[in-house]
Amino acid sequence: MFIGAKPSVYNLKTRPMTNIKHDIRADMQAVLKEKTAQACLNAGEQVAERLNAIASVAYADTVMVNLPIAGEIDLCTLIQHWIDESRVVCVPVVDWDAQTMKAGLLTGLNKAELTLDQHGIHTPARFSPVPHDTIEVVIVPGIAFTTDGVRLGRGGGYYDKFLSTFAPPIILGVCFDEQIVSALPEESHDVRMTAVITPTQTYV
Repeated sequence: MFIGAKPSVYNLKTRPMTNIKHDIRADMQAVLKEKTAQACLNAGEQVAERLNAIASVAYADTVMVNLPIAGEIDLCTLIQHWIDESRVVCVPVVDWDAQTMKAGLLTGLNKAELTLDQHGIHTPARFSPVPHDTIEVVIVPGIAFTTDGVRLGRGGGYYDKFLSTFAPPIILGVCFDEQIVSALPEESHDVRMTAVITPTQTYV
């Protein structure tokens, strides 16, 4: 299994990019499958401390962040704190048929305020759009990241399309330490992170 510092296993310069991405995703999915809900929450608390130490996050009025799926860093405690502070918090809302992603206002994390979309992802029960040009910070999950901000997502390209179109000032990748790799294939449409935050490191 490829974790961390052995990018040569994938022969980045000689193998087809599609094959490399497939292999990395398979390996990382196996890692994430082993993460318990408690492990995701504990890691989320550590990542939250690091996020709060970044001035652009600490003073942001409008933040976009994902609601976690199984195996992802769980930032729900931080998200609720932001909502309690009366910040504008928005989450990705995907139109799977149109293959587009928008920012929807998140007013709370209670069951009544959330619904599951067709892929089992939590979204606001009532969609209220947040103007994309008001978003100061976007916090982005991923399958793997490099220390210099290259990201590999799940393959849909939704974040890359959104980020390249609206270009928010600060884009922060969050992941487990095991998801940091030495190298990733990168294409022209890929959007680099401003920084990548794990439970133990902040890579700027």
